Amino acid sequence: MSSLQWSRPTVIKPGVGKKKSFAASTKIPDQLVLLLNDAEVALRRGDTSGCWIGSVEFPVKGGPANLSVTVRGFTEQADGAQTTILIVIGAVFKSIAFEGARSGDFTETYDASISGESKQTITIIMLAERPGGAADDLLLQVDSLDIVVKV
Repeated sequence: MSSLQWSRPTVIKPGVGKKKSFAASTKIPDQLVLLLNDAEVALRRGDTSGCWIGSVEFPVKGGPANLSVTVRGFTEQADGAQTTILIVIGAVFKSIAFEGARSGDFTETYDASISGESKQTITIIMLAERPGGAADDLLLQVDSLDIVVKV
């Protein structure tokens, strides 16, 4: 095993989701469609890492509930790159990771649950890394979360 020596860090400013980043449709009972605007990490030129963080809170009636969550987005990354999307709904944590060359849309579906609390928080964190000196740009974005109550 080799040894590591850490040097002085550089603080990387994340992209941060603002209120306008989240467009929510809640008109249909038992369903939430959360559209995300500008929820992306783009690494260009000499960038080797980046992140985007967004969190939004919703009033909810009728919990607890079991949910089906569908995440839609896009990634364009070259070999050697790593991207991760972390999603927390209520207290349920989901990680979606892509390693190596990948290009195109993705759809991931998973189960979650929420408690009976009257306010629920959805937090999304996107992380991206690529080797230093990489010539190709890297783009990771999340376009929407579709949340449906499971019957």
